[in-house]
Amino acid sequence: MKTVGIIAEYNPFHKGHAYHLRAAREATGADAAAVVMSGNYTQRGEPAAFDKWQRTRWALEAGADLVIELPTAYAVSSAEGFALGAVTLLHRLGAVDFFCFGSETDDLALLERIAGLLAEEPPEFRRHLKRLLSEGHTHARARAIAATLLLDDPSAEKALVSPNAILAVEYLKARRAIGSPLQPVAVRRLSAGYCEDGLDHEMPSATAIRAGVFARGVDDERIIGALPPHVHASMAGAVRGGFRPVCMDDFSKMVLYSLRRLGKDGIANLGEVAEGLENRIYEACFRARTAGELVDRVSTKRYTRTRLQRILVYALLGIDKATLCSLRFPETPVYARILGFTRTGEALLKKISEAGNIDLVPKAAAYNPGDAVLEKLFAIDVLGTDLYATVQHEPSWRAWGQDFTRPVIKL
Repeated sequence: MKTVGIIAEYNPFHKGHAYHLRAAREATGADAAAVVMSGNYTQRGEPAAFDKWQRTRWALEAGADLVIELPTAYAVSSAEGFALGAVTLLHRLGAVDFFCFGSETDDLALLERIAGLLAEEPPEFRRHLKRLLSEGHTHARARAIAATLLLDDPSAEKALVSPNAILAVEYLKARRAIGSPLQPVAVRRLSAGYCEDGLDHEMPSATAIRAGVFARGVDDERIIGALPPHVHASMAGAVRGGFRPVCMDDFSKMVLYSLRRLGKDGIANLGEVAEGLENRIYEACFRARTAGELVDRVSTKRYTRTRLQRILVYALLGIDKATLCSLRFPETPVYARILGFTRTGEALLKKISEAGNIDLVPKAAAYNPGDAVLEKLFAIDVLGTDLYATVQHEPSWRAWGQDFTRPVIKL
């Protein structure tokens, strides 16, 4: 059984994702597709609009065979941490042959060259980077220009300012770091750009679809047109059943309370807080009325919105510098929390149980982490699910402990 691995958020699952799933199978000739998916929180530091079980079902019904949750602490990390966690998880399954990602460029040779340069960071690259930062460029922009200068290829700069290509480079860096034999496959992105906010594209971005759902509701004609029919039917049914799509401002009270309780010293200890940023955040948390307003007050060219949003999630879930530091090493333990599978996925799970080097977790209630890091990661997952449920208005969606009561989805 040949298996292709996919790293995704599916927030929400749209036609571009369906295309990528098909293309991944076709490009690799895979018999099965295993997806490592963010749970209820995403890499941009936002809650997923729809919960992990809904998104798992959408993926399975669209052609995925196995969906495994990426532990929350990885899912809300920087691009580098997100990629390391996801690629490590795929690698340790021991039964995945390829991993396929969407990118603004499908020039795998170029992406590999960039990944090699950024993994090595030779002295000349660091000199260029330092100079560009001193000239006022953001770190992302400075890195892109420095890489272009060393590689002598204008395509490198374009790739390093494209969100999906940036993640692709991080996936390839992670593969190098862990010495994985996983074969990378790049599929050129056909849908609208990751952050494009219009719904007029044939395949609108997830960003645009979420904005449309919050502004117009799930039954807007353009939302319906952007989603596979089974996804819209499920989404509309959930909303009619009392589910409210979730955004960061739903957590405003909890976030503001958490920051005020932590104080400056506690904020300074959160992941990604440095260079006195705790002072700006602490001052803003007493003036802002919502999480979004706090981000507006603090964000600058230097402190990006996504970084600040991740810091708010860190405050909410207790993710400090020590936690993030423990995730930076290729040998960091990780587990495979199974969210759903098909009949083919069931056969794949048997293969993983024989060949993998990872804790398989089909039932959260029966899992006893044998490592302090695993225990912390698992506790963050459980807390994250409980707080995600808290923002719902309908009691049937608001219950705590869903990680222990919701069954694995089997198709």
